[in-house]
Amino acid sequence: MLFSSSARIDRPVCQHVRMYAKPFSAQQRVSFGILLPHISSFLGKMSTSLCRQNLHDECEVALSQQINLELDSGYTFFALASQFARDDIALPGAARFFRMAFHEENEHAEKLMDYLLLRGEKCLG
Repeated sequence: MLFSSSARIDRPVCQHVRMYAKPFSAQQRVSFGILLPHISSFLGKMSTSLCRQNLHDECEVALSQQINLELDSGYTFFALASQFARDDIALPGAARFFRMAFHEENEHAEKLMDYLLLRGEKCLG
């Protein structure tokens, strides 16, 4: 229990943990109110890439699906490497093989991500 019955409600029993943040001052609220529309319009403009090249939508979808497959198979290889590296199984050669396969699949996914980013596409994995 963080609050004792005899303590004031706005003061925690444990003084080392700060449970509340100071509210914004009136000047800070005015500053945020002035800046917020500009920040949101700037972020809205950033959502479209200026260097986007002509990449067909089907190609973008296919590349994204391939990235997902590469990452999924890499995760599977990592799980297998972890399984074979256990002390009760102890097959270090198999663990090393699947660990190398994991790194290879991650490199494939990274190269595809770099290509999408080079073409100005979003890379959501």
